[in-house]
Amino acid sequence: MKKVILSLVFVLATGVSFINAKSADNEFIPAAEKVMEIVEEFGCARDCVDSSFELTIEEAEAEGGLVYMEDYLANYELCLAANCQIFS
Repeated sequence: MKKVILSLVFVLATGVSFINAKSADNEFIPAAEKVMEIVEEFGCARDCVDSSFELTIEEAEAEGGLVYMEDYLANYELCLAANCQIFS
């Protein structure tokens, strides 16, 4: 019985010491972190996607018809050729 009580006291003492453990005082904790901002520029091709989409929708509304992928692709290729100098 004495051994059981001593082992429980030992377990309790080691458990309390782990719970109350503190980190070393010489740790360096930075006050502020530097933040990197990532900016993606999609460039001319992205502008052509937007403008071709809008132009295709406007043309379809003016004609009273449906929007076709062929019309969008034609507008997109014209925009790329005129503005982006990809096809040189």
